[in-house]
Amino acid sequence: MKTQTYPTLTRTVLVFKTNLNAKEDISKIEKGLNNLQDVLDWSVDISDIDKVLRVEANTDNPFEILSVLHTEGYQCEELNY
Repeated sequence: MKTQTYPTLTRTVLVFKTNLNAKEDISKIEKGLNNLQDVLDWSVDISDIDKVLRVEANTDNPFEILSVLHTEGYQCEELNY
């Protein structure tokens, strides 16, 4: 019997500084983030000074996430920790 191998998916946590200030702002980006295939989970802490967006994903590429926020008119930059 031939053993089939599958690529291992690595879960990555990406953290972004944003200018999301309210639940209404989060609602505007919700559909875009939920439609990204590699995004597994995400949350926003609007009480943090950096309005942190935390994304768990199957990729370490931030560009699609940045694009979603920029398309909706929000500022977003990846935080390296």
